[in-house]
Amino acid sequence: TRLDGGKTCSNVDAGLTTLPTEFVVGALLATDAGFIVGSDVLDRHSPGAGLYLSRDGGDCWQQLEGGDATWGYEAMAAIPGRADDILVAVRDGTFGRDQASDFLYRYNIAAAFVGPRRLMPLLWKGNSAVSSLFVGADEPPIAYVLSLIHISEPTRPY
Repeated sequence: TRLDGGKTCSNVDAGLTTLPTEFVVGALLATDAGFIVGSDVLDRHSPGAGLYLSRDGGDCWQQLEGGDATWGYEAMAAIPGRADDILVAVRDGTFGRDQASDFLYRYNIAAAFVGPRRLMPLLWKGNSAVSSLFVGADEPPIAYVLSLIHISEPTRPY
């Protein structure tokens, strides 16, 4: 079932919405809290870009973070034993894709409903695209980040 563009939400008065048709998913996570999607770094300036939560299987979405920042969501992972906490890897595209930086943050879903919330605290910074994120069941939790090395195109044919 497509989760974007359809008029599937009847709770618009409660601050819920459907995902915009032009929404490009950068990261997707299913947890006990619900489905969480973040827009791709290339979609950061489009209406509806940001981080969303659906607690009804994808019909209605609550925007957790707005899309007015210059970053996109690359990967997300649940933290075992902490239902409202997730790790989020974002790419800051302020200076374009080639000069982008990657950041890993802890995000508390419950705090997002209390008021404006930014991803915090900063846990890691890198300069290569995050392709996968995993959190072990250790105490304290240990996060594993897999990032890709940028390989430029060859200057001559093979």
